[in-house]
Amino acid sequence: MKYLDQLRVLAKDDLIQLARQSDLGEGFLLGLRSQAVLQNVKARIGMEVWKKLGEEGISSVWDLAPLTPTRIQELSQKYDIDPTVLTTYSHEAKNLPNTP
Repeated sequence: MKYLDQLRVLAKDDLIQLARQSDLGEGFLLGLRSQAVLQNVKARIGMEVWKKLGEEGISSVWDLAPLTPTRIQELSQKYDIDPTVLTTYSHEAKNLPNTP
């Protein structure tokens, strides 16, 4: 493992096997993986879209998870954001591990 972001693409079973082969704990690696996934989703959205969403009180990836299709359409029309992009990120946010 050379880069932290490599954890993001590993299956959970592979991550557990990696933890057993190293001095790093399973929980530690799973936590790092969760952070890598979270950061990836946040970065892919982009600063301009975050700025627009921030005007609506959406300031974190977790705020995307409860968006309804109706709300996604409203945001898309108001801020000229592709609704499929918001839908994708909303679904990804729902599937993030350790959602608060």
